[in-house]
Amino acid sequence: LPKKQKALVAKSIVHAVRAQNPPGRFLARDPSNSLWSDIGDQKATEKTSQALREGAPDIRTEMAKEGHMKKGNIMGGQMLKKGLIGLDQTK
Repeated sequence: LPKKQKALVAKSIVHAVRAQNPPGRFLARDPSNSLWSDIGDQKATEKTSQALREGAPDIRTEMAKEGHMKKGNIMGGQMLKKGLIGLDQTK
């Protein structure tokens, strides 16, 4: 995916987590007082992008084993395990 689309995917994940009922949160522990606080949307999007980058090889391997890959591309629109949705990568 192009860089802009990757950023939109990360933002949409953050939005989906926050839109849950009760809302999901992205937290970090403050070392000075050991309390948890929300990290905000920008940091949450950055961390989500990082998690997607680091987990991408494992996700691709798992999807290939389950038959969700077609000619090297994820089949678009298909609901996958762990709440993932396949994106159409055809050009």
